[in-house]
Amino acid sequence: INAEYGADDTNIFVSGKSRSLLYKQANEILNSVHKYMLANKLHINASKCCYIEFFSSKSALKDTDTDVESEGHQLFINGQELDRVQETKFLGITIDENLNWNAHRTKLAIKLATCSGMLNRIKDDIPTSLHKDLYHTLFESHLTYGITVWGGASSNKIEPLFKTQKMCIRIMFGDRDAYLNKFKTCARSREFG
Repeated sequence: INAEYGADDTNIFVSGKSRSLLYKQANEILNSVHKYMLANKLHINASKCCYIEFFSSKSALKDTDTDVESEGHQLFINGQELDRVQETKFLGITIDENLNWNAHRTKLAIKLATCSGMLNRIKDDIPTSLHKDLYHTLFESHLTYGITVWGGASSNKIEPLFKTQKMCIRIMFGDRDAYLNKFKTCARSREFG
């Protein structure tokens, strides 16, 4: 059993040799947590609680008991069933049940594309001397956050993030007009009339 505490978050990690023992032990722990909370007049919002089953690639547990709910494998706190999720966000990083970080990289790519668009819209209204600070503040900070956790993926999985970074750097520091002109279609670039 391992517990991690944040300002108002708690994560409890339970490991076991079989799913039945794992769920039994986890429910006992959750019952103890509930009793502790009652004794200290604290409240757990069970509707915000969830759990994930992590598997190693060699785990025999993953192949057995595939229909978790039909086998009675459920977690409860104060009689309320907790939701099993495939992924969840913890301290700004999306964690998925396979720990391959694909969900995090996908969400990060969307966030970085949004930041690039925002920088493209505001860069002309900001002095050139502040462009580097803007890039570091609004783009690079998102890219590098938690990179020690998710950044060890293969280069083909990191490639979309790298391309988005290159696009942002071209917009901020390169020839913006030449970059944006390459997206014009023939219909848009032809004069009408």
